[in-house]
Amino acid sequence: MSLPIFSTTVESPEPPALQSIPQLCRAFSDVLSKVKATKLPPHRAYDCAVELLPGAPLPCRFKPYPLSRPEEAALAYVTESLQHGFIRPSTSPVTAGFFFVEKKGGLRLCIDYQALNKAFMDDIFQDMIDKSLIVYIDDILVFSRSETEHVDHVMAVLTRLRQHQLYAKAEKCEFCSKCISFLGCTLKPEALSMDPDKVTAIQGWPKPITVKELQCFLGFANFYRRFILGIGTIAAPLSDLLKKQSRKQLQWTSATDQAFLTLKGAFVSAPVLRQPDPSLPFIVEVDASDVGLGAVLSQRQGTTP
Repeated sequence: MSLPIFSTTVESPEPPALQSIPQLCRAFSDVLSKVKATKLPPHRAYDCAVELLPGAPLPCRFKPYPLSRPEEAALAYVTESLQHGFIRPSTSPVTAGFFFVEKKGGLRLCIDYQALNKAFMDDIFQDMIDKSLIVYIDDILVFSRSETEHVDHVMAVLTRLRQHQLYAKAEKCEFCSKCISFLGCTLKPEALSMDPDKVTAIQGWPKPITVKELQCFLGFANFYRRFILGIGTIAAPLSDLLKKQSRKQLQWTSATDQAFLTLKGAFVSAPVLRQPDPSLPFIVEVDASDVGLGAVLSQRQGTTP
C-alpha cells in the first residue's frame, strides 16, 4: 500500500522566479508576490491587545549581548519592516527580547507569536487539516494520493491564501514532489526518515562541556526519539548528569562518554519508519510503573515467518 505521494510545502513571502512555479499554479503568482506582501493585512478577529495587570511589574530590562556579524546583517529586517510600515519606533517603557534562528537562506529574527499564528492558520484551513493539509505555525504541507487530486488540493490552498491576503515565499515552496523535507523529517510515499542534514549535524556534534550544551544535545536527540529504540536507556547516564545543576562544568565518566558515542551512533543506524497500513492489524504494547505509563503502537510488515 502507498499513502499520499504528491506533496507541496509552502512558507512565507518573497518574489518568485516565475519559471519555478508549475504552469497550473501561475494564475496564483499574486500569492507569491513580494510587492503585495509588503502591504499590511486587514484587521482580523485575531488582532489582540496586551492587557496589563494593575500594579504588576513591567518587563522593561533585558541583558544586552553583542551581536555577531551575521546577526547584525539579519537586523536589516528591522529597517525593511520600518520602510514597509509593518513596525514603528516605540517609546514604550516595556520591552521584549528577541532571538535569531538559523533557517534556509540565513538567520531569521524571531519573537514568539506561536500561539496566535497557529490559531489563525488552523482556523482558515480547518476544513482541510489532516485531510489534504498539515499546518505548523506558518509552514504548510499539502498531500494527496494522485497528481490530479494534488493539483486540486494545491489550487484550493492557494485560493484560501489569496482570500485571506496571505502570501508565500516562492523560493521556499516545492511543488508536486514525491520526496520532501518537512519539520526535520524526510517524507516519502512509503516511509518516514530523519533529515540527512540533521543526522550529519549530530554526527559532528562536539562533546558538551556545560549543562546548557548537554541540554541542547539531548533536546535535539529527543526530537527523533521515535527513530531510536531504547533512547531513554541509552541516554540515561547523560540525563543523570543534568541532575547536578549546580555544576557548570560537567563531570564526564567512562559511562557518560560511552552513552554519548552510542547515542550519536544510533542516528546512523536508525530505522526508516514505514507508513502504517490501515488494512492491517495494529499491536498496542503498554507498560506502567508507580511513576509512569507508556505505550507503543506498531504493525507487522511483510510476510510473518
